Amino acid sequence: MGKYVLLIVLGGAGIYALSQQQSTVRTAEHRSERSEEVLARQAARTGFNAVRAKTRTKAQETCADELVTAVGSISGTYETDGSNRGTYQARLEEVSSLDFAYRIYAEGQYEEETVTLDQIVRRDGSRAGILYGTTGNGKLKQTTASGSEGFGSAPQVRGIGPLATDLDGDGEREVPYVRKSNQKIEMIDSDAENRGDAQVLVPSSTSDAAPADSKTRLATGTWQNNQKSVFYADEDHETIYKTWWDGGGSPNIEEVRRPPNGAQAILGVDDIDGDAAKELVFADASQHVRYIEQPGGTVQKLENGGVGSSEGIGAGGLVDLNGDGTASAVFVNGSNNLRVVDADGTDRTITLDDGSDDGAAKASPTALDLDSDGELEIAYLRAESDSGPDIEFVNSDGSNIRPLCGVSVEKAAGLQSYE
Repeated sequence: MGKYVLLIVLGGAGIYALSQQQSTVRTAEHRSERSEEVLARQAARTGFNAVRAKTRTKAQETCADELVTAVGSISGTYETDGSNRGTYQARLEEVSSLDFAYRIYAEGQYEEETVTLDQIVRRDGSRAGILYGTTGNGKLKQTTASGSEGFGSAPQVRGIGPLATDLDGDGEREVPYVRKSNQKIEMIDSDAENRGDAQVLVPSSTSDAAPADSKTRLATGTWQNNQKSVFYADEDHETIYKTWWDGGGSPNIEEVRRPPNGAQAILGVDDIDGDAAKELVFADASQHVRYIEQPGGTVQKLENGGVGSSEGIGAGGLVDLNGDGTASAVFVNGSNNLRVVDADGTDRTITLDDGSDDGAAKASPTALDLDSDGELEIAYLRAESDSGPDIEFVNSDGSNIRPLCGVSVEKAAGLQSYE
């Protein structure tokens, strides 16, 4: 009896040992498969990250419709400690149903194991805030995060002012502009639904104070009093006028100054000489920046303030780019480069030859934070845009030139922004 018990015990031990051996083999196989899967996934992740990094780089210099081709496909080997741990293939794909979004597809392989990654990535959509007239019809539009759209009823414009001031006291800021067809000044806010909502500041019947309708720029603000006004140059480029809204009665038009050298475009009202008082800053009839301390005061010339002019005029606005409390005139010079100049020591050229194919067109640039980094960039029109985007923008220190794609701009009207 004891022998049989012993045999049974020994038999049970043998079965247990065999089971343990099989379990160990299965565990080793599982660990091997798991290791292969991990390495394949790491290979796929390496390819994914390579495409994502290249996409970010190319997006800085390539428009959306060219980005997939510019990135192309990437393949390679995932290595650790000098050993081949798998291979990958990855590419960027379009997503037809989404704007400013793409799909990154990556496949990693190690031994017999294959892992795929498929993820939607969104391109930086911070691009809102530029006002412009479209090529051909000159309709007033604004850039948005995903493209552009009509501003208000999208009237046809020639000269534009910034969206900066609530001119009629309705709680909304308005954009003043010179109407393309009949040379009158109107203003409109973004809530307008039809042309009837535009408010006339200077009617087309005005003769002596008719606004310039080419190579010009409007400005808004208060100067020497609390009256919110639109400042503009007349069609003869001789006189600066201002107009304001008082409820829609008779037009309010007042001569501000007839400078000795005339006037063609108004840059704005701000402190440009560091004395804590606002000056009226304009480009004269010879496209040189000048400023006036007060209506009857001396017209001062801004040194090195020559502005370029061709289809439009390169006079931009006034902006404090370095935070010292003094505004600088931002404009395009005759060499198609950006200039930042004030009467308090700032005199700087942003040379665009190295980062832009053509430099800046002689049309109004504008400063705003386009990439949401908390710093102002300068947006400008390219001198030649047949083979690329109309708009580029650059950091205020001259670094990192990037395109703003999908916008078609009338150079005669230039660019404005939400100041």
